[in-house]
Amino acid sequence: MKLTNSPAVLTTKVLVDGISGSGKTTLVAALAEHYNLIWIDIERGASTLTKLPLAWQENINLISIPDSASYPIAAETLTLLFKSGKADICCAHGKVSCGLCRKDNAPIDSIDFSTLTTRDIVVLDSGTQLSHSILSHVTRSMPIDAKPERDDWGSLRKMTEFFCSQFQAATFNLVVIAHVTEAKQDDGRTKLVPSF
Repeated sequence: MKLTNSPAVLTTKVLVDGISGSGKTTLVAALAEHYNLIWIDIERGASTLTKLPLAWQENINLISIPDSASYPIAAETLTLLFKSGKADICCAHGKVSCGLCRKDNAPIDSIDFSTLTTRDIVVLDSGTQLSHSILSHVTRSMPIDAKPERDDWGSLRKMTEFFCSQFQAATFNLVVIAHVTEAKQDDGRTKLVPSF
């Protein structure tokens, strides 16, 4: 097909990065003035969203995933979500198809990427916490002070590349928020790079 005949791409992917407290969440949250946001919060930073005008808050569907080093559920849940494109995520544990919550009829958030329009934006807050979750998930059976082995690093790389590929191939609007870290360059200079 000639480029001139190919359909226009109406969705976009954006990485918003910066140092802690620089206003990344506030900047992205302002999109709620004009768009519907599916905000996947895995670092418990949604309190910033409560400062938005109420009309904007109405445009945000918050999916909170209580991720931590001892409970790295974001790696598991987001792998399932980005692999299948849809999931029922329990509000209590952030788990896909949680048996406990289904049994108790507890609140569940449903998300289906195939139903999203150009007026919807999926926000992942944050890619940095996702990377921490992936490492904790890969090393979950090891003592906390154990050093990851070669196979662990291979698993970490495989999961990270999975997410990078899924983000790149997303057919919906996607914003990933990330913190930055200092990286030493070969020439001795230091550069700020997204932490993922």
